[in-house]
Amino acid sequence: RQFKPKENPKDYVFIPATVDDNKDINQDYIDQLELLPEDIYEAHRFGNWNVLSGVYFSEFQDGVHTCKPFPLKQNWQKYRAMDYGLDMFFCIWVAVDETGRCYVYREFAKNDMIVSEAAQKQLELTRPDERIDYTIAPPDMWSRNNETGKTRAALFMENGVGMYKADNNRIQGWAALKELLKIRPDGKP
Repeated sequence: RQFKPKENPKDYVFIPATVDDNKDINQDYIDQLELLPEDIYEAHRFGNWNVLSGVYFSEFQDGVHTCKPFPLKQNWQKYRAMDYGLDMFFCIWVAVDETGRCYVYREFAKNDMIVSEAAQKQLELTRPDERIDYTIAPPDMWSRNNETGKTRAALFMENGVGMYKADNNRIQGWAALKELLKIRPDGKP
């Protein structure tokens, strides 16, 4: 939801509730919900909005794939994954523990940033004591600009952010992410 300039997101609070919490809802309404398709029923009856059709990673469950912040171990591998365009710059910071479990511990998204601003913000958000092993970016970052002959990857590197070219095979990427979301025998993803 887009906030109007005079609105402050901190003025809002999410209060989870289901139809059971509303004393004015009668049984007829609940009976009507049971006639809905399963995903819509789950969302409207129990507030499980992650099950709606069109959600590609239906495995994702809040509370299973999320956790409260905690101190990361110094020996964990850390990397950044980013995508850049004037329409949106997006970057996540990921830590990988000894078992291969990945934790996204920071993210940033903002539109209308030029490359030097995006690179500066990425460096500014990376703490000085934080060891980042590498940054990955999509292959389109290596396409040359017709006017300057430079790539956006080169511009990021000139501004202090080195990077590796990621593979753009979406089907393999989706499959890999689904594997990462899969629940292990220990009950964790």
